[in-house]
Amino acid sequence: MIYLFYTLLTNSSFYYYRPVNVAASHGYGPVIMAGAEVMKMMKRLQIVINDSAVMFYKLGTDWRSNR
Repeated sequence: MIYLFYTLLTNSSFYYYRPVNVAASHGYGPVIMAGAEVMKMMKRLQIVINDSAVMFYKLGTDWRSNR
């Protein structure tokens, strides 16, 4: 139990004091970029829920024949 507490203590101090680069891919940037990619994908593809899976087909595809 002491080892676990020591590990948590040293890890938190490492992440608190580590150097931060402005060009690093952390924070809001990657989330916003991923959201933009999902929005582009939703405009380009049609979304069909098949059982419990979400399927993406090109627009105009007869997705019923692929089931």
